[in-house]
Amino acid sequence: VSLEMEVIAMLQKFHDVGMLVWYDKPLLSDLVVLNPQWLIDAASTVIRDPNLHSMARDPQIKRKFRYEWDKLFEEAILDVKLIPLLYPDGEHGGYTEAERNQILILLEMFGLIVRLHDDKKSMSWLVPSLLPESGSMDPLPWRNPAVCYLFFDVADAKNKTVLSNCDLENGFLPAGLFPRIIGNAVKRAQQTNGASSTWILTATH
Repeated sequence: VSLEMEVIAMLQKFHDVGMLVWYDKPLLSDLVVLNPQWLIDAASTVIRDPNLHSMARDPQIKRKFRYEWDKLFEEAILDVKLIPLLYPDGEHGGYTEAERNQILILLEMFGLIVRLHDDKKSMSWLVPSLLPESGSMDPLPWRNPAVCYLFFDVADAKNKTVLSNCDLENGFLPAGLFPRIIGNAVKRAQQTNGASSTWILTATH
């Protein structure tokens, strides 16, 4: 067994028991995360409410890329122009270009962002967790044939074939699941129907 194979086996074992984070995937295999907080900080740099969780570099980013900043926190669209400023270079705690790319790959892999494929020159991603709340909701959304409706309830609903308004009021959707559903829906829609730059997405759940 070669030394390389031994190192890979060791990293996989330590990853499996939770001692570190490592993925044997293209562009990720040379990244070994010993402190999971590094990944949490990387994700929360994008997925946050800037009014509640501001960062020291926020004013600089807003001055330089106000339009892209507003797109991120008002429409949940992350433009590639923001990446170097959200994850800046630096000798102490900064990010390299390779690390920035790896963070984006990991965020996509975890379903936290979805690459948008459109005819724009600038690369961008949808951040489902940042989608704005819808102003209103049809109490009976299944009337719209274009709506896919998912219902979750703690009660036994094996025999339910029709959902009532009471069901809608008492039902629930796990908070972390809704963004994943939206992200996967957008990803699959792009694969089957092509890209669209006219989507209007909101978080109604």
